[in-house]
Order: sequence, then structure tokens, then C-alpha cells
Amino acid sequence: VFNSDAGVYAQGATNPTITHNRIFASTFDGIDLDGTTGARVSGNDVTGSGADGISVFNHSTNNTIDNNRSTNNGNDGVFIELGSSGNHITHNTLLHNMNLDAEDLSTGSGTAGTANTWDDNDCKTDNKHGGLCQDHDNQNHDKGGDDGSDRHNDQEGGD
Repeated sequence: VFNSDAGVYAQGATNPTITHNRIFASTFDGIDLDGTTGARVSGNDVTGSGADGISVFNHSTNNTIDNNRSTNNGNDGVFIELGSSGNHITHNTLLHNMNLDAEDLSTGSGTAGTANTWDDNDCKTDNKHGGLCQDHDNQNHDKGGDDGSDRHNDQEGGD
């Protein structure tokens, strides 16, 4: 998908599968989950979107965002809005995004005080002082980003 408003937009969907897409230069977000439940978002490559690479909002719940690459986007690599919960964000490469690589505005008993689970994402910047860019289950022993630097940091801004 090249140069569209939104690469893939799932609104109010239950159990959609969004896999193996290459989304480049979307005007807004690369992939949107809007009020969506049970989605599987996997194996996608989102680059150069005007806003977020992958955006989860409007009370989207129990979605799996796994093994995606979201880089060089105008805002965040992955953005989770307040009110979206029970989502699992794992094994993604989120790098060189303009605002943050990972941003989660939800609150709860999940990772770093969010209402979601984040684990083993290769990213450098997040809004939880490095809490979203860590390997919480210690299954990945590669601690470096794509440039070999330590990805466990407290940066609030993008690269």
C-alpha cells in the first residue's frame, strides 16, 4: 500500500487478521485499529506514515501486535490510546519515529503501569521511561537496537 490516507483501517471489527503488508508513505496512520477486538496484526512493514505507524484507539481490546516493523513515521511507531486495554505488543521493531517509538496512554496493571502487555520490542524511545522497550520475560538476550546501542533508556523524545 503506497501513499494512501490510511494503509489499513479496521473499524469496529472482531478478530480481523492484518498480516504481511508493506505500507509506505500513508498520509495519516499506516495501520489503524479503531474500536477493534481480537485483531492479529503481524508481519507488517510500515514506513514513512505521516502520523503513527500502528495506532490502537477508541477502546480497542485484546489485540495482538506482533513481529511488525514500524519505522520513520511522523509521530509514533506504535500508539495506544487511553481506554484501549488487554492488547499484546510483542517482538516488534519500532525505530527512528519522530515522536516516540512506543507510546501507551492507558493505565492499569500491565507493563509499566499501562493496561496492555509490552515485551521484547526493539525500540529506543517510549513514554514510560524505557518500560515499553524492555524484554520483560528475558527470552531475548539481544539487548541492542539496530545500531548496537542499549535500547533500555529513559528518553522521552524520538531519534
